[in-house]
Amino acid sequence: MKKSIFLFVFVFTLIVLVACGAQQATEEAPVVEEPAAEVVAEAPVAEEQPTAEEAAPEVEEAAPAAEETEEPVVLTVVTHETEVLDAAFWQEVIDAVLADLDANIVVEWSSTADRDAYAKQLAATDQFPDIPFAVTVADFAEAGLLVPFDQEYLDANFILPNASKIDGQAWAPPVGAQLIPLVFYNKAIFEEVGVEIPTTWAEFLAVSQALLDAGYVPMQMCAAEPWCASFPGVGLVSQNVFGDDPEWMLKRKAGEVSFSDPEFVTAMQKLADLVDAGYIDAAGALGTDFATANQAFYDGNVPMYMQGSWFIAYPPEDMGFEMGAFVLPRDDGQIIPSIYVGGGTRVSAVSKHPEELMMFAKEFEMNMTAMHMFVQSDAMFPMLKGKTIEDYNVDLPELFYDFYNNVVANDDVMKVPAFTWANNDYDPIPGWKDEFYASIQNILLGEDVASEMARLDQVWDETAQRLGLNK
Repeated sequence: MKKSIFLFVFVFTLIVLVACGAQQATEEAPVVEEPAAEVVAEAPVAEEQPTAEEAAPEVEEAAPAAEETEEPVVLTVVTHETEVLDAAFWQEVIDAVLADLDANIVVEWSSTADRDAYAKQLAATDQFPDIPFAVTVADFAEAGLLVPFDQEYLDANFILPNASKIDGQAWAPPVGAQLIPLVFYNKAIFEEVGVEIPTTWAEFLAVSQALLDAGYVPMQMCAAEPWCASFPGVGLVSQNVFGDDPEWMLKRKAGEVSFSDPEFVTAMQKLADLVDAGYIDAAGALGTDFATANQAFYDGNVPMYMQGSWFIAYPPEDMGFEMGAFVLPRDDGQIIPSIYVGGGTRVSAVSKHPEELMMFAKEFEMNMTAMHMFVQSDAMFPMLKGKTIEDYNVDLPELFYDFYNNVVANDDVMKVPAFTWANNDYDPIPGWKDEFYASIQNILLGEDVASEMARLDQVWDETAQRLGLNK
Protein backbone atom coordinates (compact mmCIF):
# COMPACT_ATOMS: atom_id res chain seq x y z
CA MET A 1 0.00 0.00 0.00
CA LYS A 2 2.76 2.43 0.91
CA LYS A 3 4.55 1.55 -2.33
CA SER A 4 1.39 2.34 -4.35
CA ILE A 5 0.97 5.75 -2.68
CA PHE A 6 4.64 6.54 -3.22
CA LEU A 7 4.39 5.59 -6.88
CA PHE A 8 1.30 7.73 -7.36
CA VAL A 9 2.96 10.80 -5.78
CA PHE A 10 6.08 10.29 -7.92
CA VAL A 11 4.10 10.10 -11.20
CA PHE A 12 1.94 13.10 -10.25
CA THR A 13 5.01 15.21 -9.44
CA LEU A 14 6.65 14.21 -12.71
CA ILE A 15 3.56 15.31 -14.67
CA VAL A 16 3.48 18.70 -12.89
CA LEU A 17 7.18 19.27 -13.64
CA VAL A 18 6.70 18.45 -17.33
CA ALA A 19 3.68 20.80 -17.58
CA CYS A 20 5.62 23.66 -15.91
CA GLY A 21 8.52 23.10 -18.29
CA ALA A 22 6.23 23.40 -21.28
CA GLN A 23 4.79 26.70 -19.98
CA GLN A 24 8.27 28.15 -19.46
CA ALA A 25 9.24 27.05 -22.98
CA THR A 26 6.48 29.22 -24.46
CA GLU A 27 7.10 32.23 -22.19
CA GLU A 28 10.91 32.18 -21.81
CA ALA A 29 13.95 30.92 -23.65
CA PRO A 30 13.48 27.24 -24.51
CA VAL A 31 14.67 24.77 -21.90
CA VAL A 32 16.89 22.11 -23.42
CA GLU A 33 14.73 19.18 -22.42
CA GLU A 34 13.27 16.80 -24.92
CA PRO A 35 9.71 16.96 -23.51
CA ALA A 36 9.76 20.75 -23.64
CA ALA A 37 10.96 20.64 -27.24
CA GLU A 38 8.10 18.33 -28.10
CA VAL A 39 5.58 20.73 -26.54
CA VAL A 40 6.99 23.70 -28.54
CA ALA A 41 6.93 21.68 -31.77
CA GLU A 42 3.35 20.58 -31.25
CA ALA A 43 2.00 23.76 -29.70
CA PRO A 44 -0.83 25.41 -31.68
CA VAL A 45 0.97 28.82 -31.58
CA ALA A 46 3.07 27.89 -34.62
CA GLU A 47 -0.05 26.80 -36.46
CA GLU A 48 -1.70 30.24 -35.83
CA GLN A 49 1.08 32.22 -37.63
CA PRO A 50 -0.57 32.05 -41.08
CA THR A 51 -3.56 33.84 -39.59
CA ALA A 52 -1.37 36.92 -39.06
CA GLU A 53 -0.08 36.68 -42.64
CA GLU A 54 -3.61 36.36 -43.95
CA ALA A 55 -4.43 39.64 -42.25
CA ALA A 56 -1.79 41.47 -44.30
CA PRO A 57 -3.76 41.42 -47.60
CA GLU A 58 -6.74 42.92 -45.79
CA VAL A 59 -4.60 46.00 -44.97
CA GLU A 60 -3.42 46.27 -48.61
CA GLU A 61 -6.98 46.01 -49.87
CA ALA A 62 -8.04 48.82 -47.55
CA ALA A 63 -5.46 51.24 -49.00
CA PRO A 64 -7.36 52.00 -52.23
CA ALA A 65 -10.50 52.68 -50.24
CA ALA A 66 -8.61 55.30 -48.24
CA GLU A 67 -7.35 56.89 -51.49
CA GLU A 68 -10.85 56.97 -52.98
CA THR A 69 -12.20 58.86 -50.01
CA GLU A 70 -9.50 61.55 -50.25
CA GLU A 71 -11.13 64.94 -50.75
CA PRO A 72 -10.57 66.34 -54.27
CA VAL A 73 -9.12 69.78 -54.90
CA VAL A 74 -11.98 72.06 -55.92
CA LEU A 75 -11.17 74.84 -58.41
CA THR A 76 -13.62 77.62 -59.25
CA VAL A 77 -13.98 79.09 -62.73
CA VAL A 78 -16.03 82.10 -63.81
CA THR A 79 -16.58 82.45 -67.54
CA HIS A 80 -19.18 83.76 -70.01
CA GLU A 81 -21.74 82.14 -72.25
CA THR A 82 -22.77 83.02 -75.79
CA GLU A 83 -24.94 81.31 -78.36
CA VAL A 84 -21.97 79.11 -79.37
CA LEU A 85 -19.97 79.08 -76.12
CA ASP A 86 -22.92 77.72 -74.18
CA ALA A 87 -23.07 75.64 -71.01
CA ALA A 88 -22.57 72.37 -72.88
CA PHE A 89 -19.48 73.81 -74.59
CA TRP A 90 -17.83 74.85 -71.32
CA GLN A 91 -18.65 71.56 -69.60
CA GLU A 92 -17.16 69.56 -72.48
CA VAL A 93 -13.99 71.66 -72.52
CA ILE A 94 -13.48 71.35 -68.76
CA ASP A 95 -14.16 67.60 -68.86
CA ALA A 96 -11.60 67.15 -71.66
CA VAL A 97 -8.93 68.99 -69.68
CA LEU A 98 -9.61 67.06 -66.48
CA ALA A 99 -9.55 63.75 -68.36
CA ASP A 100 -5.95 64.38 -69.42
CA LEU A 101 -4.77 65.47 -65.99
CA ASP A 102 -3.41 62.95 -63.49
CA ALA A 103 -4.82 64.84 -60.54
CA ASN A 104 -7.73 64.63 -58.12
CA ILE A 105 -9.35 67.91 -59.23
CA VAL A 106 -12.98 68.97 -59.49
CA VAL A 107 -14.00 72.18 -61.28
CA GLU A 108 -17.02 74.21 -60.24
CA TRP A 109 -17.84 76.82 -62.87
CA SER A 110 -20.37 79.56 -63.42
CA SER A 111 -20.96 82.19 -66.07
CA THR A 112 -21.81 85.87 -66.13
CA ALA A 113 -22.55 88.52 -68.74
CA ASP A 114 -20.02 91.03 -67.36
CA ARG A 115 -16.90 89.10 -66.35
CA ASP A 116 -14.90 92.10 -65.11
CA ALA A 117 -17.64 93.52 -62.91
CA TYR A 118 -18.51 90.12 -61.43
CA ALA A 119 -14.88 89.22 -60.76
CA LYS A 120 -14.36 92.56 -59.00
CA GLN A 121 -17.46 91.93 -56.92
CA LEU A 122 -16.16 88.50 -55.93
CA ALA A 123 -12.73 89.92 -55.10
CA ALA A 124 -14.33 92.49 -52.79
CA THR A 125 -15.94 89.66 -50.79
CA ASP A 126 -12.84 87.41 -50.73
CA GLN A 127 -14.39 84.99 -53.22
CA PHE A 128 -12.13 85.69 -56.20
CA PRO A 129 -12.30 82.63 -58.50
CA ASP A 130 -9.32 80.44 -59.25
CA ILE A 131 -9.74 81.19 -62.96
CA PRO A 132 -11.60 84.40 -63.86
CA PHE A 133 -11.79 83.58 -67.56
CA ALA A 134 -10.90 86.37 -70.02
CA VAL A 135 -11.12 89.26 -67.54
CA THR A 136 -9.18 92.43 -68.36
CA VAL A 137 -5.62 91.57 -67.41
CA ALA A 138 -4.44 95.10 -66.58
CA ASP A 139 -7.19 95.67 -64.01
CA PHE A 140 -6.61 92.48 -62.04
CA ALA A 141 -2.83 92.19 -62.36
CA GLU A 142 -2.44 95.71 -61.00
CA ALA A 143 -4.59 94.69 -58.01
CA GLY A 144 -2.25 91.75 -57.27
CA LEU A 145 -4.93 89.18 -58.02
CA LEU A 146 -3.18 87.31 -60.86
CA VAL A 147 -0.12 85.08 -61.20
CA PRO A 148 1.95 85.22 -64.43
CA PHE A 149 2.91 82.22 -66.55
CA ASP A 150 6.60 81.27 -66.48
CA GLN A 151 8.87 82.06 -69.44
CA GLU A 152 9.95 78.45 -69.93
CA TYR A 153 6.34 77.43 -70.51
CA LEU A 154 5.78 80.35 -72.91
CA ASP A 155 8.94 79.72 -74.96
CA ALA A 156 8.27 76.00 -75.26
CA ASN A 157 4.68 76.18 -76.42
CA PHE A 158 3.73 79.38 -78.28
CA ILE A 159 4.62 80.98 -81.62
CA LEU A 160 4.68 84.49 -80.10
CA PRO A 161 5.68 83.80 -76.48
CA ASN A 162 5.94 87.48 -75.51
CA ALA A 163 2.87 88.81 -77.32
CA SER A 164 0.62 89.06 -74.26
CA LYS A 165 3.00 90.61 -71.74
CA ILE A 166 2.30 93.57 -69.50
CA ASP A 167 5.30 95.03 -67.69
CA GLY A 168 7.34 92.01 -68.72
CA GLN A 169 4.91 89.39 -67.37
CA ALA A 170 2.50 87.18 -69.31
CA TRP A 171 -0.70 87.09 -67.29
CA ALA A 172 -2.49 85.30 -70.14
CA PRO A 173 -0.85 82.71 -72.41
CA PRO A 174 -0.65 83.76 -76.10
CA VAL A 175 -2.54 80.70 -77.32
CA GLY A 176 -4.73 82.35 -79.95
CA ALA A 177 -5.52 85.52 -81.87
CA GLN A 178 -8.58 87.48 -82.94
CA LEU A 179 -8.93 90.37 -85.38
CA ILE A 180 -10.93 93.13 -83.66
CA PRO A 181 -12.98 94.40 -85.34
CA LEU A 182 -13.90 93.19 -88.80
CA VAL A 183 -16.81 94.59 -90.79
CA PHE A 184 -19.03 91.63 -91.69
CA TYR A 185 -21.37 92.16 -94.62
CA ASN A 186 -24.25 90.46 -96.37
CA LYS A 187 -23.04 89.63 -99.88
CA ALA A 188 -26.58 89.31 -101.20
CA ILE A 189 -27.48 92.84 -100.12
CA PHE A 190 -24.23 94.24 -101.52
CA GLU A 191 -25.00 92.57 -104.85
CA GLU A 192 -28.61 93.78 -104.79
CA VAL A 193 -27.56 97.38 -104.20
CA GLY A 194 -24.62 97.13 -106.57
CA VAL A 195 -21.80 98.00 -104.17
CA GLU A 196 -18.45 96.37 -103.51
CA ILE A 197 -16.04 96.15 -100.59
CA PRO A 198 -14.77 99.67 -99.86
CA THR A 199 -11.01 100.20 -99.69
CA THR A 200 -10.95 103.84 -98.53
CA TRP A 201 -12.98 105.81 -96.01
CA ALA A 202 -14.59 107.83 -98.81
CA GLU A 203 -15.68 104.61 -100.49
CA PHE A 204 -17.04 103.32 -97.17
CA LEU A 205 -19.21 106.42 -96.85
CA ALA A 206 -20.38 106.02 -100.45
CA VAL A 207 -21.34 102.39 -99.88
CA SER A 208 -23.19 103.37 -96.71
CA GLN A 209 -25.14 106.07 -98.57
CA ALA A 210 -26.09 103.67 -101.34
CA LEU A 211 -27.37 101.17 -98.77
CA LEU A 212 -29.33 103.90 -96.99
CA ASP A 213 -30.86 105.02 -100.28
CA ALA A 214 -31.91 101.43 -100.93
CA GLY A 215 -33.88 101.41 -97.67
CA TYR A 216 -31.36 99.75 -95.36
CA VAL A 217 -29.80 100.96 -92.13
CA PRO A 218 -26.21 100.35 -93.26
CA MET A 219 -24.51 99.50 -89.96
CA GLN A 220 -25.83 97.23 -87.18
CA MET A 221 -24.56 97.82 -83.63
CA CYS A 222 -25.14 96.06 -80.30
CA ALA A 223 -24.60 99.12 -78.10
CA ALA A 224 -26.82 98.00 -75.23
CA GLU A 225 -23.74 96.16 -73.91
CA PRO A 226 -20.69 98.41 -73.44
CA TRP A 227 -18.14 95.84 -74.66
CA CYS A 228 -20.21 95.28 -77.79
CA ALA A 229 -20.68 99.02 -78.32
CA SER A 230 -16.91 99.37 -78.46
CA PHE A 231 -16.23 98.02 -81.94
CA PRO A 232 -16.64 101.15 -84.11
CA GLY A 233 -14.44 103.15 -81.74
CA VAL A 234 -11.92 100.31 -81.45
CA GLY A 235 -11.68 100.07 -85.22
CA LEU A 236 -11.44 103.82 -85.85
CA VAL A 237 -8.68 104.31 -83.28
CA SER A 238 -6.78 101.15 -84.19
CA GLN A 239 -6.82 101.64 -87.95
CA ASN A 240 -6.25 105.41 -87.92
CA VAL A 241 -4.38 106.46 -84.77
CA PHE A 242 -2.35 103.27 -84.21
CA GLY A 243 -2.03 102.78 -87.95
CA ASP A 244 -0.17 106.09 -88.16
CA ASP A 245 1.74 105.59 -84.91
CA PRO A 246 1.80 102.03 -83.45
CA GLU A 247 3.49 103.40 -80.31
CA TRP A 248 0.73 105.91 -79.60
CA MET A 249 -0.59 104.15 -76.49
CA LEU A 250 2.88 103.93 -74.96
CA LYS A 251 3.23 107.66 -75.57
CA ARG A 252 -0.11 108.27 -73.86
CA LYS A 253 1.11 106.35 -70.83
CA ALA A 254 4.24 108.53 -70.85
CA GLY A 255 2.12 111.71 -71.01
CA GLU A 256 3.41 112.67 -74.46
CA VAL A 257 0.03 112.62 -76.23
CA SER A 258 -3.60 112.94 -75.18
CA PHE A 259 -7.07 111.90 -76.30
CA SER A 260 -7.78 115.54 -77.06
CA ASP A 261 -5.05 115.62 -79.70
CA PRO A 262 -6.29 116.14 -83.28
CA GLU A 263 -5.53 112.62 -84.54
CA PHE A 264 -7.62 111.00 -81.82
CA VAL A 265 -10.52 113.46 -82.03
CA THR A 266 -10.59 113.12 -85.83
CA ALA A 267 -10.80 109.34 -85.60
CA MET A 268 -13.65 109.42 -83.10
CA GLN A 269 -15.48 112.17 -85.01
CA LYS A 270 -15.96 109.64 -87.80
CA LEU A 271 -18.26 107.70 -85.49
CA ALA A 272 -20.35 110.80 -84.86
CA ASP A 273 -20.47 111.43 -88.61
CA LEU A 274 -21.85 107.94 -89.22
CA VAL A 275 -24.60 108.58 -86.69
CA ASP A 276 -25.42 112.05 -88.04
CA ALA A 277 -25.67 110.69 -91.59
CA GLY A 278 -28.11 107.98 -90.50
CA TYR A 279 -25.70 105.16 -91.31
CA ILE A 280 -26.08 103.97 -87.69
CA ASP A 281 -29.46 103.99 -85.96
CA ALA A 282 -28.24 105.27 -82.59
CA ALA A 283 -31.49 104.76 -80.69
CA GLY A 284 -31.94 101.28 -82.10
CA ALA A 285 -28.30 100.38 -81.42
CA LEU A 286 -28.49 101.44 -77.77
CA GLY A 287 -31.47 99.13 -77.30
CA THR A 288 -29.88 96.13 -79.01
CA ASP A 289 -27.76 93.52 -77.26
CA PHE A 290 -25.26 91.06 -78.74
CA ALA A 291 -27.65 88.15 -79.26
CA THR A 292 -30.35 90.35 -80.82
CA ALA A 293 -27.88 92.02 -83.18
CA ASN A 294 -26.54 88.64 -84.26
CA GLN A 295 -30.03 87.37 -85.04
CA ALA A 296 -30.85 90.49 -87.06
CA PHE A 297 -27.81 89.78 -89.21
CA TYR A 298 -28.74 86.10 -89.63
CA ASP A 299 -32.24 87.14 -90.69
CA GLY A 300 -30.76 88.97 -93.68
CA ASN A 301 -31.90 92.46 -92.71
CA VAL A 302 -28.47 93.94 -91.94
CA PRO A 303 -25.96 95.00 -94.61
CA MET A 304 -22.93 95.52 -92.31
CA TYR A 305 -22.09 94.52 -88.71
CA MET A 306 -18.85 95.16 -86.80
CA GLN A 307 -17.66 92.28 -84.62
CA GLY A 308 -14.54 90.40 -83.65
CA SER A 309 -13.32 87.66 -85.96
CA TRP A 310 -14.96 85.09 -83.68
CA PHE A 311 -18.18 85.95 -85.53
CA ILE A 312 -16.91 83.95 -88.51
CA ALA A 313 -18.00 80.80 -86.64
CA TYR A 314 -21.37 82.10 -85.44
CA PRO A 315 -23.86 82.10 -88.35
CA PRO A 316 -26.04 79.00 -88.70
CA GLU A 317 -25.57 76.80 -91.76
CA ASP A 318 -29.06 77.66 -93.00
CA MET A 319 -28.52 81.44 -92.82
CA GLY A 320 -29.58 81.81 -96.44
CA PHE A 321 -26.83 84.09 -97.75
CA GLU A 322 -23.06 84.23 -97.90
CA MET A 323 -21.18 86.41 -95.43
CA GLY A 324 -18.02 88.37 -96.21
CA ALA A 325 -15.75 90.56 -94.09
CA PHE A 326 -13.25 93.39 -94.49
CA VAL A 327 -11.05 95.62 -92.35
CA LEU A 328 -12.43 99.09 -91.64
CA PRO A 329 -10.72 101.29 -94.28
CA ARG A 330 -8.57 104.38 -93.81
CA ASP A 331 -8.49 107.65 -95.72
CA ASP A 332 -5.32 106.63 -97.60
CA GLY A 333 -6.49 103.17 -98.59
CA GLN A 334 -4.00 101.27 -96.42
CA ILE A 335 -5.46 98.11 -94.94
CA ILE A 336 -4.15 97.79 -91.36
CA PRO A 337 -5.84 95.06 -89.30
CA SER A 338 -5.91 95.29 -85.51
CA ILE A 339 -5.16 92.13 -83.57
CA TYR A 340 -5.52 90.65 -80.12
CA VAL A 341 -3.18 87.83 -79.02
CA GLY A 342 -3.78 85.93 -75.82
CA GLY A 343 -5.83 83.27 -74.13
CA GLY A 344 -8.75 83.22 -71.77
CA THR A 345 -7.05 81.60 -68.80
CA ARG A 346 -6.14 83.87 -65.90
CA VAL A 347 -4.59 82.37 -62.75
CA SER A 348 -5.59 83.65 -59.32
CA ALA A 349 -2.87 84.79 -56.94
CA VAL A 350 -5.10 84.12 -53.93
CA SER A 351 -6.03 80.51 -54.69
CA LYS A 352 -5.93 77.94 -51.89
CA HIS A 353 -4.52 75.41 -54.38
CA PRO A 354 -1.80 77.22 -56.40
CA GLU A 355 0.00 74.10 -57.68
CA GLU A 356 -3.11 72.29 -58.87
CA LEU A 357 -4.47 75.54 -60.32
CA MET A 358 -1.38 76.24 -62.44
CA MET A 359 -1.35 72.60 -63.57
CA PHE A 360 -4.97 72.90 -64.72
CA ALA A 361 -4.42 76.31 -66.35
CA LYS A 362 -1.46 75.13 -68.43
CA GLU A 363 -3.28 72.00 -69.56
CA PHE A 364 -6.32 74.10 -70.44
CA GLU A 365 -4.31 76.08 -73.01
CA MET A 366 -2.49 73.02 -74.40
CA ASN A 367 -5.25 70.41 -74.54
CA MET A 368 -5.95 69.66 -78.19
CA THR A 369 -9.57 68.68 -77.59
CA ALA A 370 -10.17 72.04 -75.93
CA MET A 371 -8.22 73.87 -78.63
CA HIS A 372 -10.25 72.15 -81.36
CA MET A 373 -13.43 73.36 -79.68
CA PHE A 374 -12.24 76.97 -79.35
CA VAL A 375 -11.09 77.12 -82.97
CA GLN A 376 -14.24 75.44 -84.26
CA SER A 377 -16.75 77.33 -82.11
CA ASP A 378 -15.05 80.72 -81.63
CA ALA A 379 -12.95 80.94 -84.83
CA MET A 380 -9.85 81.48 -82.70
CA PHE A 381 -6.70 81.69 -84.81
CA PRO A 382 -4.46 79.14 -83.02
CA MET A 383 -0.89 80.00 -82.08
CA LEU A 384 0.52 76.84 -80.53
CA LYS A 385 4.09 76.09 -81.55
CA GLY A 386 4.68 73.12 -83.85
CA LYS A 387 1.05 72.85 -85.00
CA THR A 388 -0.59 73.46 -88.35
CA ILE A 389 -4.18 74.50 -88.86
CA GLU A 390 -4.92 70.93 -89.98
CA ASP A 391 -3.89 69.62 -86.54
CA TYR A 392 -6.99 71.20 -85.01
CA ASN A 393 -9.36 69.16 -87.19
CA VAL A 394 -11.84 71.98 -87.77
CA ASP A 395 -14.35 72.68 -90.52
CA LEU A 396 -14.91 76.43 -90.81
CA PRO A 397 -16.02 78.82 -93.57
CA GLU A 398 -13.40 79.76 -96.16
CA LEU A 399 -13.40 83.24 -94.63
CA PHE A 400 -11.54 81.87 -91.61
CA TYR A 401 -8.73 80.39 -93.68
CA ASP A 402 -8.47 83.55 -95.80
CA PHE A 403 -7.85 85.75 -92.78
CA TYR A 404 -5.61 83.19 -91.10
CA ASN A 405 -3.33 82.69 -94.11
CA ASN A 406 -3.40 86.22 -95.56
CA VAL A 407 -3.40 88.28 -92.36
CA VAL A 408 -2.72 86.51 -89.08
CA ALA A 409 0.02 84.16 -90.31
CA ASN A 410 1.38 86.62 -92.89
CA ASP A 411 4.34 88.50 -91.42
CA ASP A 412 4.36 90.88 -94.39
CA VAL A 413 1.00 92.38 -93.37
CA MET A 414 1.26 95.26 -90.92
CA LYS A 415 -0.90 94.65 -87.86
CA VAL A 416 -1.50 96.96 -84.89
CA PRO A 417 -2.80 96.22 -81.38
CA ALA A 418 -6.57 96.29 -81.07
CA PHE A 419 -7.32 99.39 -78.98
CA THR A 420 -8.55 98.42 -75.46
CA TRP A 421 -8.36 94.73 -76.48
CA ALA A 422 -4.61 94.32 -76.93
CA ASN A 423 -3.97 92.32 -73.75
CA ASN A 424 -0.40 93.65 -73.47
CA ASP A 425 1.49 96.92 -72.83
CA TYR A 426 -0.63 98.61 -75.49
CA ASP A 427 -3.71 98.28 -73.31
CA PRO A 428 -4.92 101.38 -71.40
CA ILE A 429 -4.21 101.80 -67.71
CA PRO A 430 -6.40 99.79 -65.31
CA GLY A 431 -9.96 100.99 -64.92
CA TRP A 432 -10.03 103.34 -67.92
CA LYS A 433 -11.38 101.04 -70.65
CA ASP A 434 -14.96 101.16 -69.41
CA GLU A 435 -14.88 104.96 -69.63
CA PHE A 436 -13.99 104.75 -73.31
CA TYR A 437 -16.90 102.39 -73.92
CA ALA A 438 -19.18 104.82 -72.09
CA SER A 439 -17.95 107.62 -74.36
CA ILE A 440 -18.96 105.62 -77.43
CA GLN A 441 -22.46 105.27 -76.01
CA ASN A 442 -22.48 108.99 -75.19
CA ILE A 443 -21.50 109.86 -78.77
CA LEU A 444 -24.38 107.72 -80.00
CA LEU A 445 -26.59 109.82 -77.73
CA GLY A 446 -25.30 112.98 -79.40
CA GLU A 447 -22.59 114.17 -77.02
CA ASP A 448 -19.83 116.33 -78.49
CA VAL A 449 -16.76 114.31 -79.45
CA ALA A 450 -14.18 116.88 -78.30
CA SER A 451 -15.88 117.16 -74.91
CA GLU A 452 -15.94 113.39 -74.51
CA MET A 453 -12.24 113.14 -75.35
CA ALA A 454 -11.45 115.86 -72.79
CA ARG A 455 -13.43 113.86 -70.23
CA LEU A 456 -11.41 110.76 -71.08
CA ASP A 457 -8.16 112.69 -70.54
CA GLN A 458 -9.37 113.85 -67.14
CA VAL A 459 -10.42 110.35 -66.08
CA TRP A 460 -7.09 108.94 -67.30
CA ASP A 461 -5.02 111.49 -65.39
CA GLU A 462 -7.03 111.06 -62.19
CA THR A 463 -6.81 107.26 -62.42
CA ALA A 464 -3.07 107.35 -63.12
CA GLN A 465 -2.58 109.68 -60.16
CA ARG A 466 -4.54 107.38 -57.87
CA LEU A 467 -2.58 104.33 -59.03
CA GLY A 468 0.76 106.13 -58.87
CA LEU A 469 1.32 105.67 -62.62
CA ASN A 470 2.14 109.25 -63.60
CA LYS A 471 5.44 109.52 -65.43
